[in-house]
Amino acid sequence: MTWEAVYLKQVALINDPPEEFDVADALRARGRMQGKVVEAETVNEADRKLVRVALYTEGDPHIPASGEQWFENIKAIARGEYPLDKLPEHVRDLAEKLYYD
Repeated sequence: MTWEAVYLKQVALINDPPEEFDVADALRARGRMQGKVVEAETVNEADRKLVRVALYTEGDPHIPASGEQWFENIKAIARGEYPLDKLPEHVRDLAEKLYYD
């Protein structure tokens, strides 16, 4: 199974609100995809789902506070603190609408 497939499966399991570890597991799988060329709409939609549930990540100790990649900064995105210009286009408008004043 590819990491893309693992990521899509993990994101599909995320409820609103997420269960413990759901978002953390999806973020780990997303990190494994880094460096691979993936621009499928299914991955983009999965990324948008991560952004939609970002507000639930604030108190989760299993999710890092920050990192090099945009998705590793999901807590800062939920607080409206991560620079919008560093977000990929496919999640930027949604993040701005949900978390940025």
